[in-house]
Amino acid sequence: MRMLPVVVGSLALVAVGSLSYWAGTRTATPGSAPAARSTPAKAGAAPAEVLVEAADVRVERLPRSITTVGSLRSDETVVVRPEVPGRVAAIGFREGERVEAGAVLLSLDDSVQRAELARAEANLALAKSKHERSLELRGKGFISIQAIDEAENNLRVAQAEAQLARARLAKTELRAPFDGFIGLRQVSPGDYVKEGQDVVNLEKTDPLKVDFRVPEVSHRDVRDGQSLQITLDALPEQSFEGRVYAINPLLDASGRALVIRARVPNPVHACVPACSPACACSPPRSSTAW
Repeated sequence: MRMLPVVVGSLALVAVGSLSYWAGTRTATPGSAPAARSTPAKAGAAPAEVLVEAADVRVERLPRSITTVGSLRSDETVVVRPEVPGRVAAIGFREGERVEAGAVLLSLDDSVQRAELARAEANLALAKSKHERSLELRGKGFISIQAIDEAENNLRVAQAEAQLARARLAKTELRAPFDGFIGLRQVSPGDYVKEGQDVVNLEKTDPLKVDFRVPEVSHRDVRDGQSLQITLDALPEQSFEGRVYAINPLLDASGRALVIRARVPNPVHACVPACSPACACSPPRSSTAW
């Protein structure tokens, strides 16, 4: 009998809950959305703002670039070597200076070559004189045609010997084959040099060449005449513009790469300003991008 009040109280609570739910559904109109709850802003706080920037949609091409490491080299380089042996008589350059094409770099003792040339020229003069007399005698009928042929042959031989003597004499002077900067000489006045012995290197540093490799997969992005930008480790704040002028058709099998060569103008020899202009041809490496 003591359980009855508890049961009656529970039924009353359920009845009150049902009545509240029925009252709420009566006040809401059909199809209306429930009211949104809003949290009151704190006192003194500014309402949050959202900035929106609008722009037209358009299609643009993004540039593609390849960065690789290359090596700078002289446009032309040669090691001056004598073609005939002899003793160094004079040196006509200073190390590190600029020389013009055709300038005499080294002179060998040419006393023997000059004597040979004098003998060859004397023989040539004698052969000419004999040939002229033979023609006169042939006109008078005193000698045969065979004698005329022998005189003409002796004249040609004398002419060839004279030309040979002049060529030997000319080889005693070593001349610059092109404009450029002289390196460090390997001989001194009075030294005896042999054929093919290294004397000095000559470098043409304007323009410079740069050799670099690109991956095989990028062969479609490389073409003749393409421009590029070059930066040096020695001059990180500067960049130099070059242009591709040669692509090696032979693929480097070891690295599966294309070997490409470009030219970079260097009119003031600015690649390595800290050393003499002659070393502007050989910085350790360069970074190339295009």
